[in-house]
Amino acid sequence: MTLTLRPYQTEGLQRVEAAEARGVRSQLGVAATGLGKTIMFVELIRRRGGRGLILAHRDELIAQAVAKVAEAEPDRPLTPAAIRAVDSIGRHDISSDRLRRHFELTRGPIGIVKAQDNDLGADIIVASVQTVSRAKRLAQLAAVPFRTVVVDEAHHALADTYKRVLWQVWGTQQADDGGPLLFGVTATPERGDGKGLGVLFDEVAFNYDILWGIRSGYLADLRARQIVLAAFDTSSLKVRAGDYTEGSSGAALLSAGAPGHIVAAWLTEAPERKTLVFTPTVEMAKQTAEAFVHHDIRAGWVSGDTPQQERRYLLDQFRKGELRVLVNCAVLMEGYDEPSIECVIIARPTKLQGTYVQMVGRGTRRYPGKDDCLVLDVVGATTAHSLVTIPSLFGFSDDAEVRRGRKSVATAARDHERELIAAGRLAARDVELFKRLTTSTIAWVGTTDVRSGNPAYVRPLGGDHPTVTLIQREQGRDEWVCGLVWPDGRKQVLIDHTRLESAQGVAEDYVRKNGVGQLARRDAAWRSRPPTERLLAAAAKWKITPPSGCTAGELSELIDAKAARAQQMKAAKRRARRP
Repeated sequence: MTLTLRPYQTEGLQRVEAAEARGVRSQLGVAATGLGKTIMFVELIRRRGGRGLILAHRDELIAQAVAKVAEAEPDRPLTPAAIRAVDSIGRHDISSDRLRRHFELTRGPIGIVKAQDNDLGADIIVASVQTVSRAKRLAQLAAVPFRTVVVDEAHHALADTYKRVLWQVWGTQQADDGGPLLFGVTATPERGDGKGLGVLFDEVAFNYDILWGIRSGYLADLRARQIVLAAFDTSSLKVRAGDYTEGSSGAALLSAGAPGHIVAAWLTEAPERKTLVFTPTVEMAKQTAEAFVHHDIRAGWVSGDTPQQERRYLLDQFRKGELRVLVNCAVLMEGYDEPSIECVIIARPTKLQGTYVQMVGRGTRRYPGKDDCLVLDVVGATTAHSLVTIPSLFGFSDDAEVRRGRKSVATAARDHERELIAAGRLAARDVELFKRLTTSTIAWVGTTDVRSGNPAYVRPLGGDHPTVTLIQREQGRDEWVCGLVWPDGRKQVLIDHTRLESAQGVAEDYVRKNGVGQLARRDAAWRSRPPTERLLAAAAKWKITPPSGCTAGELSELIDAKAARAQQMKAAKRRARRP
């Protein structure tokens, strides 16, 4: 039985093919957890033909990739190593007789390169990056002529191990007449160290985030509840590599009595929901699970140190519902697929949006009888404004109903649009376009193109940098041009006559590579604060009266929109003066 693609998955692959036709040899696909990234890259390999390489850094990701390839390619047998992998995640339905048929079929098998397994003869190889980054194994892998190279969880691709492997199996094979296509997939393109993935990937082929998935009906809605721990404050936590350290976070939470508070909150808010808990340390995971058991709630805990056989048993118990609560430390963040999860407890403070999205994403998959996923945030209600929470993640930081769990993410997004329309900051006819652009982490500013009168979006980068523009070519048609307008009036087209998502992908890739820090980010902390005196002075210069309750981000957008329009008017006058 081959895989059935959803419409957006088909559309996303078409964008990859179109970009490759334009000569783009390294592309990134962004899709939230639960939107089927694995299915997409497996189908891409199948369509392109030839030999394929899938790089991953965790056993669960390797096993899932093998299982999806096996579903998509029912005629391909599996090597013994591949069968062990799919068996490890309970996919006995796939591997039952594939090994027996190994020598009966003509097509090359699906294999694994990891530790002692070295299936270099397979047509589709799923490889552990830790294994193939070693000199001897890398030399062997680099000798294989791949047509497609895939990086799963591509936000890790700038690590030295990945870069070493990719240079040998992809970079050295690039030539004037082509070479392998490099395709990365991730739910979280933002990295904690601030390094942009644009260093490796030339273009974002598609971008479907959590809010898009919820509003499109492919992901479960989210409802959040912030639980206050009076004795917990992030101001004393140590920070390393842009995030709170696990040790200081765990010690502070245990000192604040977090395990008992977590259980009390769960008994009040989510006693009937299958629940996954994230903690910063192994000790806190252990004490939290014990606190649940003390209240006669079936619970277990896992960490990176849990033996594989024991971990497999606990995950199976959780899947069957024999465990109601599973607590984990640093092991189920990526590559864990359990759609029946109805509640995620965030007991790990983080400053990184990507880390928060990965935790929340474990509960966004749809499941029969599951209306929404409840996120219980026991570390969000603190004095640290840079801490990521559900409201800040989706731009509803000032919405008390969201913080209290009385309003879901989908409802809050709809209400937010209505408020913007009522305030005159969003035209009703632009709502659908606005929905698609506000799922971005880039703060786009809505305006109107002076020449055509069509909807447009701009992102000024400030200083000597250009303004990035997205302009609709014809109202009512999804045909856009993405370009740059430099301070001296020069214009540069980046991509033309393409759909909004494709134009947006090219534009945002440029912003990420050339943007100036927090200016371009929609989730920057300054955007939710009151306007500064400097910003108010700038508004006065542009003769803008800030609306009541206007935030710094909203006022900045009003200024940017007026400045963009003034820039367009100047350009129009220059054109009119030309002979």
